[in-house]
Amino acid sequence: MNRRLTTHLLAALTLAASTGLAFAQAYPSKPVRWVAPYPAG
Repeated sequence: MNRRLTTHLLAALTLAASTGLAFAQAYPSKPVRWVAPYPAG
């Protein structure tokens, strides 16, 4: 029982610590260039 509780607490702490990394980044920071395999028209 104690090992299971420790495992769950460690998992909860890991998830809580990683939420700071989940914020969206400013990507892309420049316009995206589309490459078409055929000419326009």
